Amino acid sequence: MKASNAGMDGAVMNVVFFGAMNCMGSAVVIAFNKYLLSAHRFPFVSCLVIAHCAVGWAMAAVLYLLKPSWFPSLIGEKKVNVNFELIAKGALPIAWLFAAQLVLSNMALEFCSIAFLQMMKESNIVTVYVMSIFVGRETFSLLQILILVMMVMATCLCVKGEMHLSVTGCLLQVASCFCESAKTVTQSLLVSGSGKKLDPLSAVLVVMPVCAAILGSILALHWLQLAAIPGIELPSARDFEKNRWELAANIMIAFVLNVVIAVFLKCSSPITLVLTGNIKDIVIVSMSSMIMREPISRTQCVAFGLQIMLVFLWSALKQNPSWIQPRMLLSSEHKYKGLPT
Repeated sequence: MKASNAGMDGAVMNVVFFGAMNCMGSAVVIAFNKYLLSAHRFPFVSCLVIAHCAVGWAMAAVLYLLKPSWFPSLIGEKKVNVNFELIAKGALPIAWLFAAQLVLSNMALEFCSIAFLQMMKESNIVTVYVMSIFVGRETFSLLQILILVMMVMATCLCVKGEMHLSVTGCLLQVASCFCESAKTVTQSLLVSGSGKKLDPLSAVLVVMPVCAAILGSILALHWLQLAAIPGIELPSARDFEKNRWELAANIMIAFVLNVVIAVFLKCSSPITLVLTGNIKDIVIVSMSSMIMREPISRTQCVAFGLQIMLVFLWSALKQNPSWIQPRMLLSSEHKYKGLPT
């Protein structure tokens, strides 16, 4: 009995520790990116993203050789065959969307506060739901629509309450959120078709080199002057030399966060993931306000609190579909099953 209790206590401690590391690590990576990408340090977003992808993949490859059990999708019964079909139909479209998401979200950091960008990101559930209806992955539910309408209103309040609103930064974040939502729906379609999915570290090993190749090709075309791509600047050797230690630390922290997320997913339950996601959002916004001294209006505080409650309610409904009774839905004869694909 004592051994059982000790094992349970150890499991709880693992969840608490890695959950806290996940929340704090996410906040640190975002803040570090904003610091590093400032105009007088290393304002080269595409190059930073390529470095994250390339070095992250290399470190994941070394980790795979040392600890293959941390990559369950690539070994054992749940092994996913990494072949040309997986790369062409899975990794390639996801890598395109992921690369665009990373570049756009980091570009937005130049124009807007971290707190404001995080508040805008909360509305992703709206975009994901709409996209999922169009591809037939969701049905039309009146209760869910009401939640999403309230989320749109709360997000609009966040925008209205922003003290230093940048239209450019706002549009960049909207585009980033669109890419992230499209990536989520694409991953959902791929999993539903094959019945298998990649764990976080295996995804780093498969998707990251494709991301690096895509962005590297774009930068090469720009550098060779074969294509004029606005908004892209290339760093000099001096830029790398001047910021070498900051770049190394930034890339290392980002990779460690991927490892922490992988371990946390192994030892946590679905409801724990939901709660941790909400706590992480609160930590990021609080860090932006209290540590980085980025201003947040009272309107935004109220709207963000509403967003957190709506996200939790939405997640609870997704974890417990039985809560959405037929009487809460529109007539079953008029359910919208999605457009044909």
